[in-house]
Amino acid sequence: VFGFGQVFWLGHSFLSKYYTENGIIDNSHFAYIGGRFQIRANSTFTSPNDFGMFLAIILLIGVGLFLTARRPKATTWLLVVSIMLPALLLTFSRSSWLALGTGFLSVFLLRRRIKTSLLLSILFVILLSIPVLVKLDIFQRFSDTISLQDPSAAGKLPSIINGAKFVLDHPMGIGLGMAGPRSGRFGEVEIHSENYYILMAMEIGIIGLIL
Repeated sequence: VFGFGQVFWLGHSFLSKYYTENGIIDNSHFAYIGGRFQIRANSTFTSPNDFGMFLAIILLIGVGLFLTARRPKATTWLLVVSIMLPALLLTFSRSSWLALGTGFLSVFLLRRRIKTSLLLSILFVILLSIPVLVKLDIFQRFSDTISLQDPSAAGKLPSIINGAKFVLDHPMGIGLGMAGPRSGRFGEVEIHSENYYILMAMEIGIIGLIL
């Protein structure tokens, strides 16, 4: 609910007051959509991507509980999922969307029979999410990503490649906290990559990542 408030009511002034470092709002709090920058929901988390991944995990748990619970608990979990899915969309986190989609696909593949009630419930949740999809033009987010019009999407592949090269040059890692968005505090240059696994390998090395 707080995430909804950030996007629709609190806006830029709230970000400027509570989510700045040295008076500057980090670019990760905005999504590039059709030539404009849209505020992303991050709720009480430090970044929209962290909030999105949390929601994706809880959504999948909620779907599992909905499928196994009996009324009225099933109805309660359906309402919870109905609130969390639009919130996930408001994070504009493509990795979280992909994780949720993969999780939903796994649920369908693992279940032998799909009940009509499940399909109707999914339709209900999707219908509740339509206002968010339309108002914030989330479909344009997909288009900008595929066409690489989004500066963030265009920079991901070079970032991953450079990060992989860094890991190969430092196979034992460079230490905890020395890579990622906050690494600039420990050196003149921020060491970062658009991939969590590569970030982990940067810090704890290849062996640490495998373990």
